[in-house]
Amino acid sequence: MDIELPGISDQQRMVFEMATREAINQLNANLKAPRLPVQIEVDESQYSRTHLLRKHEGWEPPAPELVRAYFKHFQANFEAYDTDKKLASLLRIASDRRIRKFKEGSQDIPYEIWRNFLTLTGRVPQEIVPVIAFMG
Repeated sequence: MDIELPGISDQQRMVFEMATREAINQLNANLKAPRLPVQIEVDESQYSRTHLLRKHEGWEPPAPELVRAYFKHFQANFEAYDTDKKLASLLRIASDRRIRKFKEGSQDIPYEIWRNFLTLTGRVPQEIVPVIAFMG
């Protein structure tokens, strides 16, 4: 008995299509996330908005006061992330000490970590990268 299997490139294409459909479903689910009140720890109008830009648009690290306010607001609204250790895990950071360093301002929060947090909290849209071609 012979079992016909699709070639590797066809299998890769099927995996890509399945992952893309899952991503589309997640993007649609994201649109239904709850809307929470804004943070009131700091007056955001007193700060530059460059922390909301993409790297190539002139992003600058947020002021520690904003990091603290955003993190505190998030942690107050989500018990699953109410400690720095839990927040570090969500942001895929090995140590909660780094969260504390970001909050106190002794270390700037890296772009990738900040952008991920902004995306998770609906402050910026997710970036979708176009596929130019399937190579192989």
